[in-house]
Amino acid sequence: MPIILITIFGLVLRIIGVFTVPLTFDETHNILLSQSNDLMLMIKAAIEAYPPLYFLIWHALYTISDNLIFLRLPSLVFGILTILLAADLGKRLFNWNIGLVAALLFAFSPSQIYYSSIARMYSLNILETLLIIYFFTKFIKTRSGLVLFGITMLIGLYSNYFFIIFFFVLSLYFYSHFYADKKIIKQWLVLNGVILFLYLPLVYLFFTVERAFAVPANAILKIPFFFIVPFVPWDIIQTLSIVTVRQFDLLSFFAFGIIFLVFILFTLAIFTKKDKNIKFFIFVYLLSTTIIVLLSYLIFRIMNLRAFILFSPFFYFIISAFLEKIRVKTRVAIIALIIFLNLFFLTFYYTNSLGSKDILSQVYKEFKDNDYVVYNDVVLYLPSRILKPKGSHLLIYPGYLAENQFKALNISLAKLPNSIKANSRIWYIKQNTNWPPYEVLATKLENNLKENYTELKRKYYYQFQLILYMPKENEKKHENT
Repeated sequence: MPIILITIFGLVLRIIGVFTVPLTFDETHNILLSQSNDLMLMIKAAIEAYPPLYFLIWHALYTISDNLIFLRLPSLVFGILTILLAADLGKRLFNWNIGLVAALLFAFSPSQIYYSSIARMYSLNILETLLIIYFFTKFIKTRSGLVLFGITMLIGLYSNYFFIIFFFVLSLYFYSHFYADKKIIKQWLVLNGVILFLYLPLVYLFFTVERAFAVPANAILKIPFFFIVPFVPWDIIQTLSIVTVRQFDLLSFFAFGIIFLVFILFTLAIFTKKDKNIKFFIFVYLLSTTIIVLLSYLIFRIMNLRAFILFSPFFYFIISAFLEKIRVKTRVAIIALIIFLNLFFLTFYYTNSLGSKDILSQVYKEFKDNDYVVYNDVVLYLPSRILKPKGSHLLIYPGYLAENQFKALNISLAKLPNSIKANSRIWYIKQNTNWPPYEVLATKLENNLKENYTELKRKYYYQFQLILYMPKENEKKHENT
């Protein structure tokens, strides 16, 4: 009965998220890429950043409907299955109480709800992680289930590149415990060989397709902040400010309240006596996330924060096992506080997303049917392909998109001023980026517009400007009206 209630609460929160969470560039990019008619081109374009499994699944769904809500539903299903599987796994590895606490954390966690509400691969990745943990621990204890572990790991490897790190860390743990057992080591080596062989096609494509990366962002990730990311999604954290100039941001207050409380619990759990299963969870989580930090910084010079969500099941079980060891009254009070903070955070987030926080909705209200909207940046251009606001929307620069992605997304670049009808209003969305060609092109375009058009108004948003231009010959007519 308790798990049914937990699942129902988790389902309700995710359904609200499916209808409420604003559309972002990343989600738009994934959806549009999966809708490509050329399947091989779609795979090549996806491989630049992600393995193709997610895109193949959503490509099949697109044949049924291209509705945004429909395309978000699989993530919701994966999220609900994660809650149920977490409860069962906690019961098998520890006891029923830990399973229920883990399910509660999954059900009410803002990050789990967020990634279960959008059409991206992370909800699927989390479910895959739980299945991998299940079959790996089963093999460790009973020497059975190795084939099922291999299948789920291979599926994970074709879903997200960070499963390579996961597999590597699990192998380290395996060898450190069974280095003297030649028979089981041989089985593991055979499994590694089979997985490597079946993974070679993806490796080959990855190193043969054209790739393009954005200019490195100066984002130095501060340890131990990355340990908290599995609980509050980075997509929301990066837009928060704990104190604004004129008002106190309640959304940020509750977000940082959750972060502080959960980090304290995680820290206490790390330094508390643990059993073998908890030691396994701590080993995999700490080593995997540390490797991600190092690789992200040394290779890409940016921190891939979303990747930490893959390892969130370890994070939740570590906290759940710690809570189970403290007094019942204290445990209930802490869990109630976590749920309280989460619900308040989600209430403010959903409310703001329906209103002022959804910036794209505000911007799109400005456009009329005969307007032209010009983008110097693909990040703000792509959502218009799904949301379909009024006006004709034109992109003038592909940005960091490599040729395969550009073709798969079916983007046509506009040639100004030939692509714009005479005497038309022009909205120019000027994106501020750290990619030099954007800034050069943005300045050049703005200078050209000023020669033939008059600027009527300019609005400033987070990282971009919205500028309205009117043809000079229509300026007096506009002033009279």
